Amino acid sequence: MSFSLDKISYDGVSLTVTVFQEELTDFAFYVLLAGKKLDTKWYSLDTTSSLDISLLVGKTYSLILFFRPNAEKTIEEEKVVKKFFFKVNEDHSTKVFSNNILFESENFKITEYDQGSDITFVTFNSAHTDKTSSPFGGDFILSEGWNLISVQKDNRNQYQDLTWICLKVL
Repeated sequence: MSFSLDKISYDGVSLTVTVFQEELTDFAFYVLLAGKKLDTKWYSLDTTSSLDISLLVGKTYSLILFFRPNAEKTIEEEKVVKKFFFKVNEDHSTKVFSNNILFESENFKITEYDQGSDITFVTFNSAHTDKTSSPFGGDFILSEGWNLISVQKDNRNQYQDLTWICLKVL
């Protein structure tokens, strides 16, 4: 199964999200700023869905997509959740930030989110998280326009396996 973001556009009034999704799949999304939910768009079978929302120029927002492969018949464990960061520019165009994986092993993942800032934060995820969890502090750090390098561990690993080789990537 394949589910992903195609594009995000904003005209100053409406945020439009277009996705790639398989037949019989519906999707919904949340828009967040600094980790606080601003608004929600409920599930739709269409590949494009819009939401009237006021977004600030220059801020980085989080977009959380929820895909249900069998629409309303999907149980909670079958949902596919994907998170993206995007910024609204002066001309209302949007830029989705890709995450650059600098290093990944069985127990760790080091990911860079570069917005071209002179300020970069390095964060380490906390207990009860894993390599797929949101970066610690990521919503706030990115919403302020700063860069982020996120070090994420496997749930039971307390960074013991993190070596100087991994840190040299930083």
